[in-house]
Amino acid sequence: MPFVAANLKYMNRREVYELVRQSGEISRAEISRITGISAPTVLKIVDYLKQAGCVLEIGAGESSLGRKPQLLRFNPDAGYAVGVDFSGVELKIGIVDYGEKIRYLSTTSVVPDISLIAGDAFAEMISSAVTASGIDSERIHGICIGLPGVVNRELGTIELAPLVGVSDKISYQGVIQKLSERLGLPILVENDANLSALGEFAASGYADSDDLLMIRTGKGLGAGIILNGQLRRGKEFFAGELGYMVFDGSYHIGKSQGGWLETTLGLDELHRGSITPETTERLAQNLALAIVNVCMPLDIQNAVLARFSKRAVYDAVLSSINEHLQQYAGQDIRCRAPLCPEPGILGAAGLVIGRAVEELLKAD
Repeated sequence: MPFVAANLKYMNRREVYELVRQSGEISRAEISRITGISAPTVLKIVDYLKQAGCVLEIGAGESSLGRKPQLLRFNPDAGYAVGVDFSGVELKIGIVDYGEKIRYLSTTSVVPDISLIAGDAFAEMISSAVTASGIDSERIHGICIGLPGVVNRELGTIELAPLVGVSDKISYQGVIQKLSERLGLPILVENDANLSALGEFAASGYADSDDLLMIRTGKGLGAGIILNGQLRRGKEFFAGELGYMVFDGSYHIGKSQGGWLETTLGLDELHRGSITPETTERLAQNLALAIVNVCMPLDIQNAVLARFSKRAVYDAVLSSINEHLQQYAGQDIRCRAPLCPEPGILGAAGLVIGRAVEELLKAD
């Protein structure tokens, strides 16, 4: 019985929280009518969320009869999270509020070396971002760092990222613990492409039953895969390692090199801005093949290519990809640009915010 009561309390809190978050303005009576939760229970939940700072009372609304209802509004400034997106080419640090709005963003070109996160400069960059944002650090609930490679969150390891200096499986737990102690914040680590998929999925308004293939090019090539609304990591966390696709039967992989597809695409040329029409075509053709080989077997209808800095090149590649998809696919598969301007940052911060909200809603 206690378990059932606690679960019901959590579900009611969750429903009210999400309704207020998604509504511009709403009254307690409307919440009760829409959710079917009793008025006294709604009153208790709203008071709890007000004390937590998630809900604001903004004054009386309009009413043709009787007493005017007091209106409520979600407070995006209830808390913040830091999202860090390391692609191997750039390091982005963003601070995101509870309303999923990026309040501060910095972008720095970096060397493709995973040891960056172990250095003093990395901690200083995060601290400087918090200071520059003007947001009280006491209101920041955590940090999530997106890294290229296979990130095993259960074991605290990263592997298969030779293009950023990870040739063998290594543990990141010690580094992250020291960083957490220095910054005074809990830290999560996740694959960068997975975070981009989560950020784009949230920003695009997909239904819980929808799928998404989110492709991103950094120093290497990766993808985040969402099936039926759930991120697919795989048993060994290898899901989405698109760069290891092989279209050459004579290929032999080396331990210190990337996968066949990511080393074939000419990504270094792409990020240097020295890409030729031949390289553009090779990039588009191979990405189209990869999209078909993932989307057709898994019946994924939504494919997105993360932007890269050279806008004209990006537009040309995306257009060419879709021309090839019409040639290769038996179904109507299209690849589009992301709707979210910074999906990696939004996805990273979203994991922190999601965890903080769960703790709030489950608290006694």
